[in-house]
Amino acid sequence: MQSENKTATAVEAGRYVKRPIPVSAIQWDGSEEVLLIITQWVGVSGLTLESGEIVNYDRENEKIYLPTLEGPHAGSMGDYIIRGIKGECYPCRKDIFEESYDSLTMMDVPSELLQSKTQNLNFGEVIEALRSGHHATRTGWNGKGMQIFFIEGRTLDGDEFREWPNNANAAYKTEAEVVISPHIDLKAADGTYVTGWKPSNLDMLAADWQIVY
Repeated sequence: MQSENKTATAVEAGRYVKRPIPVSAIQWDGSEEVLLIITQWVGVSGLTLESGEIVNYDRENEKIYLPTLEGPHAGSMGDYIIRGIKGECYPCRKDIFEESYDSLTMMDVPSELLQSKTQNLNFGEVIEALRSGHHATRTGWNGKGMQIFFIEGRTLDGDEFREWPNNANAAYKTEAEVVISPHIDLKAADGTYVTGWKPSNLDMLAADWQIVY
């Protein structure tokens, strides 16, 4: 029986470019105040560590451990915590982050990645956008970089909660669990975060809201 002669077909490798998909990120500056915000933020992904914790803080080695789709990952002070396109969160070294990402304004984001309406929103439309994971700002705000975002509610172990600065007071002294309600946080112009931001009458009646990303 004669064997068939087969001629190999040349296959050329194609060239591709990664789609410019915007991500959200927050930098851990080593403070427990920002770590609390990160814990709430990571909690939206629904992932937990084997211990049941959302974030584990190793104070001795100044590391935080986050649950990711590939298992627990460690982050250090100065690292950025990135939220990916599926809602998952993971740490990224500061130098790698700054080499790989640029800060976005709304006008930088490709139009196909944005909703049809991103400017001149009223406050009701902004609430819906925040619940979908977007950040929003007002053109009437003078502070550069100011933006608001939504934090899902969650339940914290009482002992864990009392370890945070300013929490070990009488109001939480005997609570077995501390329930944190869903709320809106604000990133201020100086880069600090305000937990439980409350809009003014002007904010609620304004029609100059826009989506940041």
